[in-house]
Amino acid sequence: GGFVLVLHALWSKDKQLALWCEDTDLPEALDEDVIPGNVAVHPFALNPKGLRFPTRLFGGKGYRFDPGAVVMELPSLPGAPLPSPSLADQEHGVSVNGVTVRLQPWRVPVQVVEAESALAHLLTLADVELPPNLRHGSSFTALVALARLGAEALARGNVLPTAQAGEGDNPLRGEWRPFLGASNNFEGRLKTVAAHLPPVVFAERDAGGDRASMLANSMDFLNSTVHGAIRVALVKMDLLPRTGVPKTSNACFPAWMTSLSGASRPMPSVREEALQFRSELDDWYRLAANPGRLFRVAFVVAAPEYAMAFEDDEGHEVDRDSAKESTWRVELALQADDDPEELISAARIWNNRKNKAFARDMGIDDPAGVLRLGLDRAIEVCPELAVAMKRARVSQLDLTTRQAHRFMKETAPRLSELGMMVHLPPWWAQRQESVGLALVANDNTNSGETAAAPSPPKGKGKSFKGGLGGALDKDSLVRFQWQVALGDVRLNPKDLFRMAQEKQPLVNVGGKWIELKQEEVQEAIAFFRKKGAEGELGVTDVLRKGLLQEKVPLPLVEFNLEGMLSKLAGDSASFEEIDEPPNFVGQLRDYQKRGLSWLAFLGRLGVGACLADDMGLGKTVQLLALAEMDIQTHLDAGNDRPAPTLLICPMSLVGNWQREAERFTPGIRVLVHHGSERMQGEEFIDAMPDYDLVLTTYGLALRDRDTLAEVDWRRIVLDEAQNIKNPSARQTQAVRSIESNQRVALTGTPVENHLTELWSIMHFLNPGLLGSQRDYKG
Repeated sequence: GGFVLVLHALWSKDKQLALWCEDTDLPEALDEDVIPGNVAVHPFALNPKGLRFPTRLFGGKGYRFDPGAVVMELPSLPGAPLPSPSLADQEHGVSVNGVTVRLQPWRVPVQVVEAESALAHLLTLADVELPPNLRHGSSFTALVALARLGAEALARGNVLPTAQAGEGDNPLRGEWRPFLGASNNFEGRLKTVAAHLPPVVFAERDAGGDRASMLANSMDFLNSTVHGAIRVALVKMDLLPRTGVPKTSNACFPAWMTSLSGASRPMPSVREEALQFRSELDDWYRLAANPGRLFRVAFVVAAPEYAMAFEDDEGHEVDRDSAKESTWRVELALQADDDPEELISAARIWNNRKNKAFARDMGIDDPAGVLRLGLDRAIEVCPELAVAMKRARVSQLDLTTRQAHRFMKETAPRLSELGMMVHLPPWWAQRQESVGLALVANDNTNSGETAAAPSPPKGKGKSFKGGLGGALDKDSLVRFQWQVALGDVRLNPKDLFRMAQEKQPLVNVGGKWIELKQEEVQEAIAFFRKKGAEGELGVTDVLRKGLLQEKVPLPLVEFNLEGMLSKLAGDSASFEEIDEPPNFVGQLRDYQKRGLSWLAFLGRLGVGACLADDMGLGKTVQLLALAEMDIQTHLDAGNDRPAPTLLICPMSLVGNWQREAERFTPGIRVLVHHGSERMQGEEFIDAMPDYDLVLTTYGLALRDRDTLAEVDWRRIVLDEAQNIKNPSARQTQAVRSIESNQRVALTGTPVENHLTELWSIMHFLNPGLLGSQRDYKG
C-alpha cells in the first residue's frame, strides 16, 4: 500500500533526455485553464518544484536541476492517462472494461539532461538501490539498456568519426558514432533492445514513436549521446590545435577535424567539396561497418637469408661477398580478426579483385577496397609505403637494412597504434640492444690448488708488500683478452672493426641478427685502440677490471677466469669443505666448518680473507681451528712448524683469546705481547720459533711496529678489524706496514658509517685490489 514514485525517461525530438516522475497517490484533478490549447497537465506527474527532490531520491545528486516540459502522446481513457505500469502494456485501440484506449496529448513537467551527459546520468541513476516506494519505470529501464550499449562502445573504443550534412557556411558537420561493425554482435544486440522498447520512450508529440521507427530512434539516441560524450572529453583534455589544424590535400579536412574535436565554431568549407568528402567517408564507413568479417591490413617482415662470417676457426679469411647489402622484404596482407592464422596476401587479393566467389569465401564484400583503404591510412606513418603505392596494386615493400631497422623500430609501433597487424621476426623481441664486453684472463697455471703456502724464510724473504701474495702475487702477469658481447654471440675486436666500417644498424653473425648501436661500437673501438684488445696485466689490474668494471666504458657482461684465477670467481663448489683438525678440542657447527674451509681455501691462494660473521657466531674458534690445521699440515709433510701468527685485537679481548686457545687448541703455543715487561728487539725476534700465536693490541702494534716488522709472520690477523677503518690514521698505517704471508680480518661490522671503511680493511687484506682510495670513491 501507500504511494509509489515511478521514474520515467523520454528521448525528446530536441535530442535531450527528459526525466519525469509519476506519483500514483496524486488525485485525478485536471486544471484545464492552466494550459492553452486544451492540452492538460498529466494528473499523476509531479510538478517541476516537486520533481526536483524525488529525482534526487533516485540517486541523481550530482547534476543541476533544469526544469522543462514536453507534450507526450500517452494511452488514455476519457479524462485521464492510464497509470503506470500500464503505460508499457496498453496501446492505442485496446479496450479496458469496455472503454477504448486512445492516444491523447498530455503536458508533462520534466527535468532536462543534455545529450553529452545523458549516458552518465542514466547509468548513475540505474545503479542506486531503491527503497520499496521508489521504482524505475519501463521507459527508464529501456533507455538504460540503450545507454549501456553506448557506454560499452566508448569503453572499447568502438566509435568512428563520420560526416553529416550541415547548414549555411558550414555544409559539413563531424559526428562520432558507435561502430556497428565491431565484435560482440553490437548491431544484433541493438536490434534486440530496440524491438522491446515501450513506445512511451519516444512518445513526444510529432517525434515518430511508432514501432517502425524504434530502431532509427534508438540509433538517434546512441549517435547523439556518444557524440556528446566524446566532444566533452576532447574539450576537457584540451586536444584542440593551438594554431589551427594542419592543411592537407583535402580542403574539408580542417573543418571536419574542428567539428569532431569539440570546437564551437567549425571551420567553413565549400559545399561541393564537402559533399565529395562526405561521400568518401561514407565509403570508408561502409567498409568498416561491413556486417561480414573484420580484416586488418598486416605487414609481414622477412629478413635476408644470409649470415655474415669473418674468420674460420683457424683464422683464415672467409669470402665476405655474402655480407654485402641485401634486400629485406615486407609482405602486405589482410588478416582476419576472428582467425589470426588466416592471412590473405595482397597479391592474391589484387589478382582476385573482380572474383565474387573469392570475396564470398573471405566473408566481406570488397577485399581489395578494404586493403586499399588500410594502405591509404598506413601511408601516414610509413614513408616507404607512400613511394611503393605510386605503383598499382603493390603487394610488398623492398627495404634496405637501414630502412628495415627504422621500420621495425619506429614505423611498426605506429602501425600497431592505427590498429594494423605487424609481424616481426621472432628474434626482434629478444634482440640485444646494446654492445657489451667480455673479459677472459688466464694466469698460465693449472687449475688445481697449490699446497699450503710455505712459511717465508727467516729474514725478509716472502712478504706481503702491497699485493696478493702466495699463488696470486700482484706482481704476477696475467694474460687477458677482450671480446665483444652481442647477446650470446662473442666476437673478437677485429670483427667489430669490420662491422664499424659497414655502419649498419643490423648485422647477421652466425645466422643471428643483432642490433648495433653505432655510438657504443665506436666507444668500444676507442677503448680497444687505447688499452689494447689483448696482452698482459698485473693480477690486481685484471681483477679490478673484471670484478669492479674499473674504467670499462661498456657493460661487462661476462668475466671468465682461467687457471688459478678461476678459483676466485667460482661458486660454493669451487672449494672443498673440510672438518676441524684432529687436535682441535670440540666440534664446529656446519656454518663454522664452511668459514674454516673458506679461510683455508683463500690461504692456499695467498689471498687475504675477511670473515664478517655477526658477533657471537664463533669467529675466534674458526681462526684457532685454521691455525691448528696449518701446524698439523706442516708437521704431516715432514716440515718444521710454520712461522707464528700475529693476532692484533683490542686490549679487552686479549684475555678471551688466551682462554679460548687454551680450551680449544691446547697444543698451540701462545705469547701475550703486552705490558712493561714484554720482550723487545732481538730478544723478541729470537723467541719467535718457540711460539705459534702472538697476541698483542692495536696500540702496541703502533708503538712496537719496528720490532714486529722484523718478524716474517705466517699470517697477520686483525680482530675487530673496524679499528683500522680510518685509512689515514697512524695506527692503520702501522698495522698495514707489517709484512706477512697472509692476512685475515675478523669483524662483525666491516662498514659502520661509510664505504671508505670497507676500502681500508680490504686495502690491508689485498692491497691494490680495489684501486686507490680516490678511484674507489669515484
